[in-house]
Amino acid sequence: MDRIATYSPNQIVTSAQLNSIQDQAVGALALATGNLSTVDPGERVVHWESATDIATNTITTIDGVNVWTDYVVQWALNIKGGANSQIGGSDDASWQGTVTLGLGYLGLGAKNGGGTQVSVGNPPVRAAGTSWAVLLAANLWLYVDLFDSFKLKLFNDTGSTLRTPYLRLSGTETNKR
Repeated sequence: MDRIATYSPNQIVTSAQLNSIQDQAVGALALATGNLSTVDPGERVVHWESATDIATNTITTIDGVNVWTDYVVQWALNIKGGANSQIGGSDDASWQGTVTLGLGYLGLGAKNGGGTQVSVGNPPVRAAGTSWAVLLAANLWLYVDLFDSFKLKLFNDTGSTLRTPYLRLSGTETNKR
């Protein structure tokens, strides 16, 4: 990371300087023009790798601490082909699998086709103004569960077991909803 400011011993540091450092720490800044001029400065970045394979028709919590509603997200998803290929596993030399990149919007959270909580057999659906979910790959959904404390979840409806998937997710809150 590049240095944002240089200070000397016993120099007074103001709250404005500290706030500026926090806003710029990941290099994302809000612009004064365009539809997203209200976006929060800064960016949230997480790296997540499942500790186990994820069976089809399974819901997995990715983040149960941070609220991801109203975030534009960019992702890199690594679906590995072999067993024990997670980092630290006995075959982590084959860690790189099929990588998918994308961009999406998490909105206010997802509902299933019946307008209720996403559940096994009832994947999230996208519906204008009422339900938002990000399609990471065919039938693999990332969504905010608005019925479960706004946890960020992954719904595997691919028909296949996912080998210890890895997800690098970065996002910026838009302040639009």
